[in-house]
Amino acid sequence: MTGGAEGIVTHYASASRDRVSGTSLRGITLTEMSMGMAERNAVDGATGIGILCGDHSLCELAGNRVSVRPDRASQDPTRMGYAIVSQFGAEAELHGKHVSGRIAAFLGGTFVRR
Repeated sequence: MTGGAEGIVTHYASASRDRVSGTSLRGITLTEMSMGMAERNAVDGATGIGILCGDHSLCELAGNRVSVRPDRASQDPTRMGYAIVSQFGAEAELHGKHVSGRIAAFLGGTFVRR
């Protein structure tokens, strides 16, 4: 998938072995109280956030390659070029090698490293 606001959005599903590039909002989103996994995905050139785990979701993240750039036009601090964001009560579980790039938790989001 190339371009668009969001590459892949899941609600209680997983994203595996996908390629997303040039998105203007997020590369991959796991939200709406999901219990999903994002593994072995390639997110290239996303603006703002590469992978978002949000809204009380439990997300397993493994083997993803993410490159992201800050959204300089936004006043939103959560969009300043994070590879992975956990927000609004979500828990992102990071397995194995971690994405090079910044990760952040906002509004009660958390990370667990395995």
